[in-house]
Amino acid sequence: MYRCESHKEKLSVYCWTCRRCICHQCALWGGTHSGHTFKPLEEVYEQHVTQIKDEVAQLRRRLMELISLVQEVVSINFLLFLLN
Repeated sequence: MYRCESHKEKLSVYCWTCRRCICHQCALWGGTHSGHTFKPLEEVYEQHVTQIKDEVAQLRRRLMELISLVQEVVSINFLLFLLN
């Protein structure tokens, strides 16, 4: 588990402004993150997991389309071979 270098706390907050994980103390007490936008790290994690799953599903569909096209080309080439 990763910890904050400054506070030795578990990283539990995502700073949208900096695009990095921080601890709750960094978010609460300002410092370099004063005025930044935060989200709970778990929520950001779940959003990324959902996005990755959606993208994997799209890639699988595209792979099936490409396999089908390759099979079609192979079949046509085989027929052309038989006709010659």
